[in-house]
Amino acid sequence: MYVRLVRRPARDCHQPLAWHSSPAETRNHTVADMGIEVGRIREFMKRNMVMIVMVPVMVGLHYGWQKIQDVEAFVPKNQRRDLPVLEGAKRIEDGIKNQLGLKKE
Repeated sequence: MYVRLVRRPARDCHQPLAWHSSPAETRNHTVADMGIEVGRIREFMKRNMVMIVMVPVMVGLHYGWQKIQDVEAFVPKNQRRDLPVLEGAKRIEDGIKNQLGLKKE
């Protein structure tokens, strides 16, 4: 006789664990639950592929930019710049302040 404890997904955690008497029952129960989860993950990946790829790429580019700016051999102290995102935000802020007449030049 084959007895195996089957784990339940978190959504069924209020129910007690079940004992199955055959490997086939255990395998079918696990595969069915995994099929639902894999399908949800696959759908999420399809819908958000651009975000999944581009967010780490943008973070890596900005991190690399900052590290290059910190190396004296690459960029002398008098030529160092902020992150491009911060420079763009400052330009937008200055433009808005100029249009509203809030900034003295």
